[in-house]
Amino acid sequence: IFKGILDEILSNRPVNKNQVLFFDMADFSVRTDILEAIELVNAFSAYYKVIFGLNENEAIALYKQFNPGAALPDLKTIGQNIFDTMDVDCFVIHTLTNAIAWEKGAISETESLYVAQPKLSTGGGDNFNGGLCFGLLIGLDMEGSLYTANATSGYYVRNAKSPTVEDLMDTLNHWDDLIERP
Repeated sequence: IFKGILDEILSNRPVNKNQVLFFDMADFSVRTDILEAIELVNAFSAYYKVIFGLNENEAIALYKQFNPGAALPDLKTIGQNIFDTMDVDCFVIHTLTNAIAWEKGAISETESLYVAQPKLSTGGGDNFNGGLCFGLLIGLDMEGSLYTANATSGYYVRNAKSPTVEDLMDTLNHWDDLIERP
């Protein structure tokens, strides 16, 4: 599908690096074609501002694909290696306790709204991604978008539902009161 979009649709369209295209590869631990998929994601960078997001486990798995047999470094080194290896405009890793984004010339990091006893954790990453894209679409910088992403995900795992804009604003306004420690 990615190849078809690149070859049949985008090859005839003008480049618009102001438009954001977000990719989340989901759990690819059983896939054997991940490096081919990464090449296709990279190809979209010729047309759009590409943001590539992974959770911690996915980032470790991709690092191992890029660096077979290498010792596993800390998460910031893993993220920098992935960002340097790929051809995307931004790379994001989200964990239970923080989120980090690499862009050309900048790294942003925010603490997550960790929840010790989540009501629902399945879908937390999807809500993070939605909050990140929402932040970017309303014109926030990357740090602000990471806060929006973490607030969206934190609200979701606490309440077992996605936040409304009002819920999101309330969560951001009460950020310090809502942070739990693992």
